[in-house]
Amino acid sequence: MTYEIPQELEYKEKIIFGLTFEQLLYVVIFSPLAIALLFKTPFPLYIRISLALIPSGLAGIFMFTNIPKQLKNWAKWLQWQKLDINHPKMKQFLEVEKIENEVILLK
Repeated sequence: MTYEIPQELEYKEKIIFGLTFEQLLYVVIFSPLAIALLFKTPFPLYIRISLALIPSGLAGIFMFTNIPKQLKNWAKWLQWQKLDINHPKMKQFLEVEKIENEVILLK
């Protein structure tokens, strides 16, 4: 019996605690900040907990959603928005021969 494996199947190796390397990186970045806010600030306990929840929440958002990927895609989109159709790199990429009356003639 044969079957076809879908091409869009994605697998990421789990390192520790069922988290990927990228997720662990967010833990390493945000947890010292949360711990410092919780234990090193001179505010009352309820304010320290509230402040520590901010980086903890950001870490959770970055770890378990597609927001980092969406931000990267958005940044790439903004870079391409800066290029004009008359820019030499864009003409080379699209293989534009010439532009007449708002019509692009390709090679």
